[in-house]
Amino acid sequence: STTLSWSRTKTSKRSYCDRCKRPKPGACICESLPERSISLSKCRVLVLQHPHERKRKNRTVPLLQLSLSPESIEVAIGRRLGDKTSLNLMQFVHDKKLPLLLLYPSSEAIPLEEALEKIREDHDTTTIVNILVLDGTWKFAREMDRANVKHSQYPENIIRVQLKPILSTEFRPRRFDIRTPPSENHLSTAESIAWAVCQVENDSSLYDTLLKPLDYMVEKWKSFANNNDMKKKQQAPSNGDDNQAQQNMTSQKKLAKRQKKLRGDC
Repeated sequence: STTLSWSRTKTSKRSYCDRCKRPKPGACICESLPERSISLSKCRVLVLQHPHERKRKNRTVPLLQLSLSPESIEVAIGRRLGDKTSLNLMQFVHDKKLPLLLLYPSSEAIPLEEALEKIREDHDTTTIVNILVLDGTWKFAREMDRANVKHSQYPENIIRVQLKPILSTEFRPRRFDIRTPPSENHLSTAESIAWAVCQVENDSSLYDTLLKPLDYMVEKWKSFANNNDMKKKQQAPSNGDDNQAQQNMTSQKKLAKRQKKLRGDC
């Protein structure tokens, strides 16, 4: 039966959406995506994604790639910046003409608003701001940051920033609650990028637009989880059923003994 079950799985063909690349119709998120890809005019998103994060089904960066134009977001896989990292991303990171923000909390990090004020003082208003993000669990992101520091991969002009959107009325905490953060102040990659982008672009509507696919994915994820829980409960026998089954077995044994006595077998 194991072989038969495996062969059915191997031969069954799932239908995938051409746009979001997810199984349809159940997991398709296209309904939540903007009609046209959004082109950013004041910033560019650079993502260094940990190899383990790439394997996760509930990662958030692909949602941003579906919402933003290819010119507005660049994603590379790696544990740190360096020779093995995508050439395009490395060129953007080391472009000394453009300011570079690193969205990663640390003792050296300054508020995003303060960083933007500094950039306006030193650069023209038309200057593109590169936003670098380390994408992975908090453990892996910390390892990636330390590796970049150890190997001197951050350029001198990099500005470490920390986000405090929780102080804003526009912010909605625990949006991505299908993965547990260390605290409510820790944001998913998509949340961090959406907040930073809307601040740099000075367009508050971008925040909800970019996070609408995330909300939709979380809603579907929870729905799948609830349906699976219901199926397990329906399939699992209740305590009452177990007790009834035991009573039936006991009654059958007693009946068998009586029949043996009547036949003179014992």
